[in-house]
Formats: sequence, structure tokens, C-alpha cells
Amino acid sequence: MTEPTQLKLRVPQHLKEKLEAAASKEHRTVNMEVLKRLEESFSGGATPANHQPAPDMDAITKAVERAIGEHLPDMDAIREAVKEGLKAELDRRFD
Repeated sequence: MTEPTQLKLRVPQHLKEKLEAAASKEHRTVNMEVLKRLEESFSGGATPANHQPAPDMDAITKAVERAIGEHLPDMDAIREAVKEGLKAELDRRFD
């Protein structure tokens, strides 16, 4: 992949909110969501060949919770750490 170039873009508030919601749902950054949508628009809606679906983070988190049971009291902190780790990995893959 070539070096990224910064693009300043103004969008209406309602589109920004839709992008943020879509990115959050797919556990991506807004930047990655915009890139995904742009790529799809130029490829006729087809998913790029190197696309890997976002992992089901809720299922992964629940599996971790089941595996460790009540050994660790702060499951919310663990859940956030797992989500951040997965998000970082996705960003690494698609940046």
C-alpha cells in the first residue's frame, strides 16, 4: 500500500453521525469506515480481495469471560482491553 495522504473533508453533521455509528458497529475507526466505503464505491460495491470481516468482539469477550469465570472481578475493564486490542489489530491490518 502506498503512503497515506491526508484529506480534509467537510461533511454534514448527520453523515458524520452515521459514519461514527457504522464504524462503532463494525469496531473500526471512522477513518477506516470511510476508506472501506470509498473502496467499495470504486470497486462496484464488491468487497476488496484482502477484506477480512471484523471479528465478533462480543462473542470473543463472552468466551473470555466464560474461560476465566469469576477469577477476575473487573470484567468491564477486561472487555474494554479486549476490544481495544482487537481494534488495534484491525487498524494495523487495514492501514
